[in-house]
Amino acid sequence: MEAVLPVPRETELKFELDANGADRLRATPLIQSVPAGKQQLLVSTYFDTPDRDLQKQGVSLRIRRQGRRLIQTIKAEVGNGSLLDRAEWESRVTSSEPDRSQFEGTALASLADAELVPLFVSRVERSVHAIRRAGAHIEFAIDSGRIEACAPTQGASAAPVSFVEVELELKRGAPAALFDVARELNRSVPLRLGLMTKCGRGYMLLDAQPAQISKAEGVDLDPDMSVRDAFQALARECVRHLVANAPALLERREVEAVHQMRVAIRRLRAAMSLFRAVLRDGQSEHIKNELRWIGRQFGEARNLDVFIADVIEPMLESHPGEPGMAELLDYFQPQRATAYDKVLSITRGERFAAALIDTLAWIEVGDWANETDEAHRLKLLRPVRKLAAAELSRRWRKISRKGEHLKSLPADERHKLRIDIKKVRYAAEFFATLYSGRKAGKRRKRLQQLLAGLQDSLGELNDMAVNHQAEVQLTRVEGRGGAAVARRRAYAAGMLAGHQFTKAEPLLRTAVKDYGRFRKAEPFWDK
Repeated sequence: MEAVLPVPRETELKFELDANGADRLRATPLIQSVPAGKQQLLVSTYFDTPDRDLQKQGVSLRIRRQGRRLIQTIKAEVGNGSLLDRAEWESRVTSSEPDRSQFEGTALASLADAELVPLFVSRVERSVHAIRRAGAHIEFAIDSGRIEACAPTQGASAAPVSFVEVELELKRGAPAALFDVARELNRSVPLRLGLMTKCGRGYMLLDAQPAQISKAEGVDLDPDMSVRDAFQALARECVRHLVANAPALLERREVEAVHQMRVAIRRLRAAMSLFRAVLRDGQSEHIKNELRWIGRQFGEARNLDVFIADVIEPMLESHPGEPGMAELLDYFQPQRATAYDKVLSITRGERFAAALIDTLAWIEVGDWANETDEAHRLKLLRPVRKLAAAELSRRWRKISRKGEHLKSLPADERHKLRIDIKKVRYAAEFFATLYSGRKAGKRRKRLQQLLAGLQDSLGELNDMAVNHQAEVQLTRVEGRGGAAVARRRAYAAGMLAGHQFTKAEPLLRTAVKDYGRFRKAEPFWDK
């Protein structure tokens, strides 16, 4: 039997910096305390097929000139969704064209005969430092570079992309040391956790695309996967979802980016709730608190987005002659701008960066995942399908019990019910691939539709309660024009309140009907 060779792995953390971040980082006590860094000029050409088959498969191929040496590197995403690890194959070559003889045994084995063309070139000035920490050897690199398209390929006329990034690569030792170094550096210069590779930046250049909005992606859980591996896979995706939307927020104050970042945080908190029985350690409470803090900071901006877009602007369009409506918009738009200023400042700041570093460290190497207690270890190693069925059943019963009195529930209790519904909806998404049969699939889709309808109806009712507080605030604030402006605003606020009141009863009736359908729906999991 032929031996299967282990796939070479690259374990690293990648961060993005502002233009002046590199100089500030070099001046930190940690970098000043290690030997002077080695300076390198790296020129890398990236290849793909004309149809971009490598990009579609999550694989990259480059040839890098480093001094007199030419290094061919193939990288591929690993199957567990890790944000730290990638498969990597490196070999010395003698030509600036890909050496196909080195494809065997790599992620490019199936494309050995494919046409490959150069697409873009990165030119990077790299400063490399060696850091030793707790028995680990870490390579710390600051890259200042630019990426240009290769003429005459698609995008050749696009402006080059410049960037500054930091890589912490584990050469030897435990991954926990990577996070320790990242925390120390972040206390001096905020490090924005980055997912964009140089190859990814190159494809964005070719497509002339700004930073894109990213939505939550499904995770392919196997029924025999352990509880520990399943939670790590789901939590990694939530962190990816959060981090992937930060560039669009920072570049252009993208409204949808704020929404998606809040969704990512909620999904991660929901996953932590589902797996809470195995996440009890001294670190988890800190992670929960930091995630709550981030969610609150983004909440004000999101609430104002919804209030302006879904309430004020439609009313202004339907009542164009009402001066109070325009004054409401004039009143709330500066508040939203201020809320976005705060969100951007937080996203660029040390605490946000530290929260992401701590969260990712906890997911990957937290105490919960390395518990030596035998009973806890057995919980971590049991099949995730058993946990999924127990949690889905328990939460199903909870919603069924609370929803029986939905029509008479006060607003705060309806809001709590909506949160419970949202968690079950996320759980159904998280565990979808564990129940992939045709009948289970149909039942799951039906349940998710009902949960989505319930969540939307209760969400609108909750938005009305939040908006009412804003409307009350308006009646107490005088602006330019004194009492006359205040009266017009108060009148317009009353119109808004009346309009919302007429919507409340139909929404509640819809929610009650959706709850009745939910009670009759059949579970898609093993009860």
